[in-house]
Parts: sequence; C-alpha cells; structure tokens
Amino acid sequence: MLIIARLLKQGWIEQTESDADRRNKLINITKEGVDALEKHMDKIRVATEIVAGNLNYNEKMELIRILNKLDRFHYPIFSRNIDSKDLIKTIYEEYSFKN
Repeated sequence: MLIIARLLKQGWIEQTESDADRRNKLINITKEGVDALEKHMDKIRVATEIVAGNLNYNEKMELIRILNKLDRFHYPIFSRNIDSKDLIKTIYEEYSFKN
C-alpha cells in the first residue's frame, strides 16, 4: 500500500472504485505516470541487465517461469497474514516438503 500511496501522491496513477465490487479499487497509470516511466526506462533496462547477470534469453525465461511458480506457491501463504513468529511452524505443519 505504501507504493500505491507514493505513486498516487506523485500523480503517476489514479485510483477509483470498482463498479462491480466497491471493496475493490482500480488503478490506472496517468499520462504523468507514462511520462515518468518513459523517462526512466533506460535506467530500468540497465538495472534489468545487471540483475540478470550473464543469463542468456532461455535462462532468463526459465528463471521467470520458476519465480512465477514460487509466487503462486507463496502468494496464498502471504495473503493469510500469518504472524511472523508463527509463520515457519504453521507452514511446516501444513505443507509436506518430503520428496
């Protein structure tokens, strides 16, 4: 939420209520947001190259696939907002990590 608040404050995104479900918010990038993104794209590309290191295209795609798989595993856990002191114990008890 802090990131969204910061982007709203900068005027780079706008937030509206969903017509389908008032509990949900819709976020759209503004023209100012697009301009800021375009202004920083060169730096973003350089950062991406640094993070990717010497991986070739196929290795990058494989990394993305694996990270997405991990995200699908961790997201439901993260969404439960389990207290950090109970997290490891709870997850260990609920999931079998045996081969």
